[in-house]
Amino acid sequence: YSRGLNPTVSILSQKLAAMDGAEDCLVFNSGASAIAASVLANVKSGDHIVSVDKPYTWAQKLFNNILPKFNVSTTYVDGRETDNFKNAIQPNTSVIYVESPNSWSFYLQDLEAIAKHVTFLNLSGRQTSIITICDNSYCSPLYQRPIELRIDLSLQSATKYINGHSDVVASVLSGSKKMIKKIFNSELMTL
Repeated sequence: YSRGLNPTVSILSQKLAAMDGAEDCLVFNSGASAIAASVLANVKSGDHIVSVDKPYTWAQKLFNNILPKFNVSTTYVDGRETDNFKNAIQPNTSVIYVESPNSWSFYLQDLEAIAKHVTFLNLSGRQTSIITICDNSYCSPLYQRPIELRIDLSLQSATKYINGHSDVVASVLSGSKKMIKKIFNSELMTL
């Protein structure tokens, strides 16, 4: 019994990270857990999030109901135009959250263009650390690999395509070893 360091889960994580083209990954008990952990690990009081409009229900509840209690605000944008993300960025923006395709509209976002724009802002000195997070549940790593498009964290529901039998509720969060270790040591183990 373990919540964290389990050899079976470690093997699963290694295989899922390889599918995502990522350095490392974590397995969670639900998609909502992976969303919450990835966002909470990258915001602090006073921060701002730019999110694609109409994200997954539990992501939106996190943004609308929980994070405002800690003085974290969210701006929603139509993700079909990369400039909408650019125009919504504020000096205190710490996270850009996308879903491609979007959970409700199935609109696509240009993940690579979003990641390049954030990198450009970082180099220009206007921003120092905007983390990009993509919910990749509808494509899975078989059809889209956000990490290879320079997105920092990619998550997906393992309940859908990875399990495929409706008898498991789980999710996957992939990214760099450094980011995954940070989330493991705090958000995963605590929440």
